Amino acid sequence: MRVPFWRTFARVTVPIVAMVRPVEGGACPSETDFRAAVRDVRHCVRAGADEIICGVLDPSRRIDRERNRELLEAAEGRPVAF
Repeated sequence: MRVPFWRTFARVTVPIVAMVRPVEGGACPSETDFRAAVRDVRHCVRAGADEIICGVLDPSRRIDRERNRELLEAAEGRPVAF
């Protein structure tokens, strides 16, 4: 039986670190996949995650500062690791 992660968050007493990956096997998402990642970060925060692991690269495979800033904002002050 699969349990939704937000129910798990409510049952544990250890810090919850949620990893959000916009694309399986890659870190350079399309706009649609990136928007989904932002929504997922917000959802994890609302569900009670204590920290978020996420990050994206630009097409040159460099850190995409603009998009990562948006992910940081979606984390609403939670610690974020790249």
